[in-house]
Amino acid sequence: MIRILLPLKDIDLFYYYKPSEFTLKKNLKYYKANDFLNSRLTVSPKQNGDGYNLIDGYLPYQAFYYENENQCQICNLKLYDEKTQLISSSRELFTQLRTPWVVKYRMLNTLKKYVTIPSELRNQLNLNQFELKRYDIHSDVPLQYINKGIELNVCPMLNKVCSLNTIKEEVRDYLYEITILETDNPKRLTTGNWHILKYMLKNSPQFYSQNTSMQIQFIENFIINYKTVLTDTWKHYLDSMEKDCNYEDDVNTSPGVFQ
Repeated sequence: MIRILLPLKDIDLFYYYKPSEFTLKKNLKYYKANDFLNSRLTVSPKQNGDGYNLIDGYLPYQAFYYENENQCQICNLKLYDEKTQLISSSRELFTQLRTPWVVKYRMLNTLKKYVTIPSELRNQLNLNQFELKRYDIHSDVPLQYINKGIELNVCPMLNKVCSLNTIKEEVRDYLYEITILETDNPKRLTTGNWHILKYMLKNSPQFYSQNTSMQIQFIENFIINYKTVLTDTWKHYLDSMEKDCNYEDDVNTSPGVFQ
């Protein structure tokens, strides 16, 4: 196998996602202790001859780049065409790395320019049909929500809302809108809200007989604000129990009529 010494700065990545500082430090300590880097970084020359693309070894690359971006490292050299480079790099991304959904979505869209047949793409990435669909956006999701969904990394939730075909279109639009609210907005549709919504829709058939505005109001009051509702109910029952206990104590300690 051919090996070359390269500055990390001369190696480009097909996708970018910086792990947390804690993860980078932990990985750096591990790779140094096990001398893993020399056997893990694989590169291939760019088609225009200007530098190299990283094919395999994303995690060690990030760890050593974090330590010192100006350092050089020994890399395994593979002479791949651009399509093979993309596919080889994507295998690590889809099968080994824990990255945000949007990173895999963008890489998948790039791959589709080179591999147009879905079955071939699945085979190349070692993914099944369900796994491949996870990193795509459903064709029925309205266009006006997609860009913001990509920006906020909430497209999987947009897909879930799209699949909810038992509700009225206006209610679904409301769910789309609160899905793409900023992350610090308390009215945003979260995974926790979603699970509760699915449960309540399944077990509350009366919901569907309500008009659109009432359905939206129910969702906002009891699903989006479920923590407030739960907390208030919890406190109410605790207060009631405490009052009952105090009442019983008063009765038990009160002097009898004939005393």
